[in-house]
Amino acid sequence: MNRNAYEVLDISPIASDEEIRKQYHTLIRRVHNDKTSLEEMTTGEREKCEAQVREYNDAYDKLKEGRRVTYDASLGLNKKIEESPIYSKPITLRTKSYVDFSEEYEDKVKRKKQNLGPEFDAFIEQLFNNLFTTRVSDFKGFSFQGSYTVDPSQKLQQEYWKLVSEKRKLEQDLKDAEREAKIAFYRKEPNIEYQIESERRNNFAELSSIELNKNTRLSEIEQDYLYKVSGRFVTNKKREKAKQALEKAQEKIMNEYNAAKKALEDKQRKLQSQKEAYEKSKEEFIKSDPKVQFFQKKILEIGLRMDTIHEQLENQKAKTFSNKVTI
Repeated sequence: MNRNAYEVLDISPIASDEEIRKQYHTLIRRVHNDKTSLEEMTTGEREKCEAQVREYNDAYDKLKEGRRVTYDASLGLNKKIEESPIYSKPITLRTKSYVDFSEEYEDKVKRKKQNLGPEFDAFIEQLFNNLFTTRVSDFKGFSFQGSYTVDPSQKLQQEYWKLVSEKRKLEQDLKDAEREAKIAFYRKEPNIEYQIESERRNNFAELSSIELNKNTRLSEIEQDYLYKVSGRFVTNKKREKAKQALEKAQEKIMNEYNAAKKALEDKQRKLQSQKEAYEKSKEEFIKSDPKVQFFQKKILEIGLRMDTIHEQLENQKAKTFSNKVTI
């Protein structure tokens, strides 16, 4: 039985040219292996493979762009496609009318209002304000015309969070102003913080050095004492004399160490006092900056207003609770 080109390539008659091309190359690759495998084929297998490739080539030549329309007409496919039920009726999309949409949306709002509360109402009011001008919802507190009645506590909460946002912005502005004032202070006064820190580290290293020297000297004189009193023929008088000399040397080393340590500690306290004075002058300079003072004042005012609103909300909450208990 003679097969048409679509049956040979095993593809639908309504396939695009790109799909036909991909299917053709897929079939050719399936038949054509690498050269080694072709050489290993027998004569009969090779002839069969070549015949199948010729059949694919002939089918693809008939369906190439420019020839496909003529070939489809010879098969009578154009008429069959036009008479197919898929193309017999025009495709129409049903769109909802303005009234249908408004009715459906109001029903959804009514169902969700009980669970979502005033926050959902405020969001819908803001999103669809003055959109549905011909219809008004039946329930209380919300309208597509913008006639939503805001609860007093909700107004206070909105004002509170607005103040929170403003306060955060002012705090960032205050940090920027303080940084600018600090830079101005460094330009005016020499920065001695690095110098003080460097001297403090040097003092610490020097203290460690004199402590190490003390331990080394004490160890040396103790070893010398043990050497002097370890002999067999050393008398008690010599041992007593060596011991007195050891104690005297130890006392001298400790006195020198304590004096050096005290001097370094005094120097350390002096450096610390200089650092504190420098930090204090820097803080005073920053606080006296006009921009810093302005932002600090604004932040204080907003904080007081936030405290007032918070107190009002708490009182309103307590009042509502007492009413519920009375009922």
